[in-house]
Order: sequence, then structure tokens, then C-alpha cells
Amino acid sequence: MRKLASVRPSMKASLLLSGVLILANYASAEEDPFELLDAQLEAQFGDTDDTLEANFLALDAALEAGFKQLESEVQAVWGKDDAVLPSRDIWVDYSENKRLRRQFDFARGLLIVEQVVAEDEDIANVSADIETAIRAAQIDTPSDLADKDDALIYASARLAADGLAFEQAVEDDITPVLGEALPVSTDQLKQLSAVISETSNSLKEAAAGPSSLVAAEQMIAAIPSVTPADAEGASQPISEDDGAPAKTSSGELSEPNPSPDPTAGISNTVELAAVTDGPEGTDSPALNMVQSSEDLELNEKTAPAISGTGADGKVDLSTKPVDSILAKVEPLDGDRQKVTVTIPLRADFLTERARQYRPAIEEEADRRQLPVSLIYAIMETESHFNPRARSHIPAFGLMQLVPKSGGLDAYHYVYGEKKLLGPEYFFEPDQNVELGTAYLDLLYRRYLRAITDDQSRLYCTIAAYNTGAGNVARAFTGGTSVSSAAAKINTLSPEAVYEHLLANLPYVETRNYLEKVRIAQEKYETMEQSAIL
Repeated sequence: MRKLASVRPSMKASLLLSGVLILANYASAEEDPFELLDAQLEAQFGDTDDTLEANFLALDAALEAGFKQLESEVQAVWGKDDAVLPSRDIWVDYSENKRLRRQFDFARGLLIVEQVVAEDEDIANVSADIETAIRAAQIDTPSDLADKDDALIYASARLAADGLAFEQAVEDDITPVLGEALPVSTDQLKQLSAVISETSNSLKEAAAGPSSLVAAEQMIAAIPSVTPADAEGASQPISEDDGAPAKTSSGELSEPNPSPDPTAGISNTVELAAVTDGPEGTDSPALNMVQSSEDLELNEKTAPAISGTGADGKVDLSTKPVDSILAKVEPLDGDRQKVTVTIPLRADFLTERARQYRPAIEEEADRRQLPVSLIYAIMETESHFNPRARSHIPAFGLMQLVPKSGGLDAYHYVYGEKKLLGPEYFFEPDQNVELGTAYLDLLYRRYLRAITDDQSRLYCTIAAYNTGAGNVARAFTGGTSVSSAAAKINTLSPEAVYEHLLANLPYVETRNYLEKVRIAQEKYETMEQSAIL
């Protein structure tokens, strides 16, 4: 099996040696020997670039095929509108039959476990499967997530069939991804299983009645409250959403959904339970019944972040943090049901994720003489510290490197050779931080070196990390020449440069990106000064 191509130092030496022979052979020729050398070097490196391009196209095709295969399998079970796949902020994995899935939502600080229940399926088994999935989420390491990465497994198989293999990282991190950030007790899981079983059966009975809506409301009120569980550990969510538009998997920006009306109709979706703060003296969420839409409104006093039930009968978690365990059962087509359990992570979850990468970040920041706070800010904005973040571009890892561009340039900058790297290389944290920081340094010290003020150049570097140096130049002159843009930038104050970028960058996504990174960097500067990290 052949590896994806790279330009190695030995190859460079052979090219230079051949160049010396050219000079010797053509010293008396009419042609300029240096022009002949330049032509040969360009031709040979051009051949290498052609090979890299061909390999990238093969890699890109395999990744797209793997994604499509997983998407097709998921849609066959969940439907086109409810197919969820891994993204920058959310890790998603599925059971072998694709009927159970877990979402690690790093941006909103949530674990969401869902299962499609077949008509004749024993709901007790479903509850047990969900409990097992939650327990696994508490201990799964990055290696465990890699083993569940179906899309990449499919892509690797396709590349292997074509005789190609990309770089693999040796993942030796045995630290759980969520771990103590998911403090759910055994008692809570037992209560949750009991409520799921009882309510699923009641929903089936309600669906058989003359009015499923009325029957569903009556059925909810008939379920007794559950005694709050006493468990250790905090369980408040982390919310980084400031109401700004979020970037979708396609790279477009979407406006956040409006907050739902908590008094809207229930339809025939059954809200099983809301788990609010536990007994006094504990920080753990406790399980309490939500018996109707009116009760949900009253419960907002003790669980203010619970999203209401919208007119379509579904709970919208997109715009509000969730600070209580939320469970629901809803009917699907035929007699199938969907069970959803949403569990908030600890309040300091994001900080703990950032702290985990501190050694690599500090080492690379010192190596490149860049602010530690900048690397934290880029990482949070790009992935919210999702260790297996990916986007459609494709970009991978904590700092979202693109194999064909940023990843290739950064590796060449660090190691002096051109190499096309595969996703697993970028999923290894130390390697991702090394190349992500190197790419920032490449932008700051080489591509944008004509900008004389350090802070102005830093703002332009942040924008260029998202959109490229050419688009940064376009914001000032309408063209892609950085030197021409620098002449104008150097007449402005850093704050004026920042405001000009926010107003004139070609893409709204990049404008939002620059603002988010600046805010995040200020936050991490404060955390550093307070010794929080």
C-alpha cells in the first residue's frame, strides 16, 4: 500500500545534485544554465505537487463517500430531517444498527442520547441501552471515539481498496473525554429508566384513544413525581452562545432559532421529566416530573433554563442552556417512538477541556512567541475543544486544519517537506496544536509581515486564519495583494484596523469569527491572570 506523497529532504538533495550536473553540462551552452536549473526544479516540484493534488482528490473523494454512506444509513432509520452527523462542535456516534445515538455537544455543554424504538421492542431493553450509552459516555476516551467513527472507517476502507493510506496518529490518551464532567448517579439512571418505560407504554395507550392530544395531557398528569436523587458533583451547563449566528456544517451562518413559547400546545409529544437542581447541599441535577405545559411554566422558577414545548410539540434546545436532565418520548411514523435524554455537563466543563491541552498550547506558544490566550481562543472558536471536530471543507481537529492548505503549509513550515496528512493525524491533540500554531505563525511572520503594528497584524492574522490573507487584503483595497493592503493598514490605529475588518471583510462568517476570537482571547487572558487555567 502506498503512502500519500511527500517531498522529503533526500529528494531535495537529489534535485540539487542534478542541478549541479546541469550547470556543469551546460556551462558553455548558449542557454542560461540558471534558467535551465530553475526550469528543471520547477518541473520536478510541479510533478510532486501534481501527485499531492491527485492524492488529495482521492482522500477528499473517500471522505465524501464515507460521509455519504453513514448519512444514508442514518437516514434509513431516522429520516432525512433527523439525521445528525459529526461536526465542528458536536461529536456524534451510532450503535451498529443505527437506532441509538449519542451527541457530545461541546458548544452547549450537553450529552444527548436518543433511541428509535420499534413497535414490538421491549421498552425495558431500550431503557437499559440508554443507560449503557450514558455510562459509556462517562468513560470513553479519544481512542474509543475513534473506534466509533463510522464515516472515517468507511473512508479508510475505500482508500485501502485504492491502494492508498494516510498518516495515522498513535492515540495514547487514556483520559475520558467527558469523565467527571458528566456526574450522573446510578439512582438517577434507575429513575430515568423507570420513567421511560412507564411513559412509553402510556403513550402507546394514548395513541389508541380518540384524541391523542387530550389523552397525552391526561397521561402526563397521571404519572407520579420522582424523588430527587442525591448525587455528588456539579451539573450546570456551559453556554458560549451569545446570540450570534452560528456557522453550520456547510460553512454558512444560520440565525439562532427564536425562543419557544413554554405555554404552547403539547401535541402528542410526552415530556417525561425535568431534572432540576438536587437537594440542598448538593450540586447534582435531580429528577422531577413535568406534568403539563402549565407545570412546565411554573417549573421555570426552579429550572429557568429548560426550553419550553413549541407548537410542534418538540423541545427547542438551540437557544437556551439546559440546567436540568430532560427526557421525552415522542411518536414517530407508524407505531415507532423516539426517546431522548438530555444531560447537562458541569459548569466548568469547557475550562476543564481547555486545561487538558495546556502543556501543548504553552509549549507551542513559547516556540512561536505567540500569546497563549490566542491559541486557546482560536481553539474554542474553531471546535469548542471537540477532539474529533470536523467540517465539510474538510477541516479536522481542535484548530480545524485543512489537509490541502493550512495543514500542508504548516507541516512544510515546521518540517521542511510537503506532506498530505489524513484526519487521524489532525485528531491527535499535540500534532494539531503544533501545526495550528505554526500556521498562525506563518500568517503572522511571513504572509502578513508587511503590517508594522503588532496588534494590527494580530487582528489580520486571526481573520486570515479563517478566510486567507488574500481576503484580508481585499477588505482594505479590493485586491489580494497583502503589500498594497499593508500600506493602508499601516496608516491606521489597531482599533481602526479591527473596526475596518468587521465592516469590510468579504464574508460575514469571518467578521463574526474575528469578533468571537477577540472576545474569547480577552476571557482567556483574564483566566491566565487569575490562574484559572
